[in-house]
Amino acid sequence: MKNDINKNNETIIIDDNDIDIHFNPWKQKIKKYFTLSTKKITYLSLLLAINVTISLVCFLVFAKVAFLGFLRIELSFISYLICYRLVNSFYASILIFIGTWIRFGWIDNDFVGLISLNISDLLALIIYIFFHHIFTKVLKVDKKLHFYMLNILSFILCIISVGLINIILNFAFLLPMYIYFLGYYGSVNDFLKSLHINWFVYALIIFGFNALKYSINFIIYIMINESIEKFISKL
Repeated sequence: MKNDINKNNETIIIDDNDIDIHFNPWKQKIKKYFTLSTKKITYLSLLLAINVTISLVCFLVFAKVAFLGFLRIELSFISYLICYRLVNSFYASILIFIGTWIRFGWIDNDFVGLISLNISDLLALIIYIFFHHIFTKVLKVDKKLHFYMLNILSFILCIISVGLINIILNFAFLLPMYIYFLGYYGSVNDFLKSLHINWFVYALIIFGFNALKYSINFIIYIMINESIEKFISKL
């Protein structure tokens, strides 16, 4: 029981039960959000296994056709989108960290590339979810078109945003890290000279690579949507 005094100096009695009733729905929502059922744990395990398998296949297939020597197409982002749908964004974010670094040492020794991949995928997921929530509230269209319009608009804005941010991150510290730690170029001076002269070309390659990578992931995600819906209905 709690007493409160209003502006007119009148005593108002606030029951503790009233406070509990007010906060209980939020407690229940938070608990429901973070609680993992047996099925959700199973889905997380399966998605991690799928993620590692996809990563291994992509490494074997695309390693020799990497852009600039280190930008490699990855399809593992699909598993994070599916995790977002089947579980939630929090566990999808955790899966990004686990899925990225579980491969270090036995699939991929390029730790700078994994740092870049981790940051990029996390940004892409956050930005996609952000635009997805906005368009969910704004778009009022036929139910059949809703999914496609909602996701296509979210994907386009996500791809543009992630591409631009990745250009900044690469020029700020990722490209220098590749030079100093992994020796992708003959000398630092040669690279800096090339970067100064051809910065626009480097920026276009980085943006184009990210656009291609996430476009492929998003297209596959849309194509398998019906299967995902069946899983969700069984949760």
